[in-house]
Amino acid sequence: VLDFADGANDLTAQRTLHLPADWTGAIDVKFKWLSATTSGNVIWGIAAACVADGVTNDPSFSTYNDTSPDTAKGTANQTNDASVTGITTTGSCAAGSLMHISIARRLSQAGDNMAGTARLIGVELTYRRAM
Repeated sequence: VLDFADGANDLTAQRTLHLPADWTGAIDVKFKWLSATTSGNVIWGIAAACVADGVTNDPSFSTYNDTSPDTAKGTANQTNDASVTGITTTGSCAAGSLMHISIARRLSQAGDNMAGTARLIGVELTYRRAM
């Protein structure tokens, strides 16, 4: 679980993944989260940057692909789902590349107004693959 407290600035976590050899280009993301807070909205974002073989491993991230404001459940600690379809990436994104992702609670966005900690319990990435 990653805890993203309330505040004024975006809070982020990063991870690196290897794109499958048969990846065809589109990626969708689903965030699974919960909170003890029972009102307000959270906006999740994901940015991605890829690095191909032989390229310096210091890419610039895309702009954040944000979810719509997702409302906290009226009962504490019930899970929420939020999603983004067709994220934008930067760099050498191709099958077999490394993809760095930055996941953020987008506190800088006016629509994120939940006055409590959002607990991210999972992120699902759906890759489109050749058949």
